[in-house]
Amino acid sequence: MRTLTEAKPGLPGNWYYDPDHYDREIAAIWQRDWICVGRAETLKRAGDYFVADIGTQSVVVTRSDEDTLVAFHNTCRHRGSVLCRNDAGHFRNGRVICPYHTWTYSLQGELVATPGRFETEDFRFSDYSLYAVHVQLWRGFVFINLADNPAEVFPGSPGQDTELLRNWPLEHMR
Repeated sequence: MRTLTEAKPGLPGNWYYDPDHYDREIAAIWQRDWICVGRAETLKRAGDYFVADIGTQSVVVTRSDEDTLVAFHNTCRHRGSVLCRNDAGHFRNGRVICPYHTWTYSLQGELVATPGRFETEDFRFSDYSLYAVHVQLWRGFVFINLADNPAEVFPGSPGQDTELLRNWPLEHMR
């Protein structure tokens, strides 16, 4: 039986509460690596969504009109309002509508309408799409990556050792 004096030391205590250490972990892990945020079957039809919070970032994952998974930051490009206040739901009429000034986006995150805005020659809708987040589907699991250019190879991609998981029917597990 091991006594307290024989116990191996753990992490330094301040790692559990130090804000500077927390910020380092967010930058080094949570904003750089692929993070599993859910299962694809929760997004059964175009417009279904869920929100995933990673550190200080809130991300919306949805099924697009093209039946692909897309993700973007949960922030309107107009005034920075939170787009989705619920953890999950369905975008009516295939549109993401900001609750603040009703800027309207397609399910792919493209700006499609700006009600109440004065027309100007220098405004281009293509300049105001939602900020995209990298998303991958792997055996039924949804992964996102907040990095601008993910350096890590996605799990299950060629060259990754997934042999240990081959016999597990992860696509069908719930």
